[in-house]
Amino acid sequence: MTPYEYFIVLIVVLIGLALSDLTISLHKLLAAGPRVKWHWAAPATALLAAVLVVGEFMTTWFARAPTITFSHVLPSVGLMVLLYLGAAATLPDEVGPEGVDLKLFYFDNRRHFWGVMTAFMAVQTLFVAISPQNQAHADLWITVVQDAAVTLACASLIVVRRAWWHGLCLAAFLGVELVNWWTLTLS
Repeated sequence: MTPYEYFIVLIVVLIGLALSDLTISLHKLLAAGPRVKWHWAAPATALLAAVLVVGEFMTTWFARAPTITFSHVLPSVGLMVLLYLGAAATLPDEVGPEGVDLKLFYFDNRRHFWGVMTAFMAVQTLFVAISPQNQAHADLWITVVQDAAVTLACASLIVVRRAWWHGLCLAAFLGVELVNWWTLTLS
């Protein structure tokens, strides 16, 4: 195995942890049956987290750096840890005997989830802006400005409680991520 392939294994372990946490939490909600009062926001953030995690894997896969250094590994692992923390914050870990209201859970937990997502986007934007391999791209600053706008939108969801704004942002984030990745194939 090449050093990059070992690096991919590390990323896949972190991806597995994030997707496992999402799956276990979803299973517990489904198993709780009528004790769960469903609301769209919590499952939508879980779906967004899953799409972001898989998208980060694809970004790492496509990069296929010929050499791998600590300066490559640390940012990627840091981003995956932030994504894991975000994924873990999307759904409740337990459903007590009294049940759970996912609308209350989402809005009570929004600062945690969107704080982590804001940190993820800010760090990702920074790494895109300073990455030497991106410096040659003519549209680098367009990408950086777009990522900065997404970062600000994530930050707004920490403080804004309006459900329509959360729905609009979640739909936009999911739509952009799915369009970005839908047509790409791993080779």
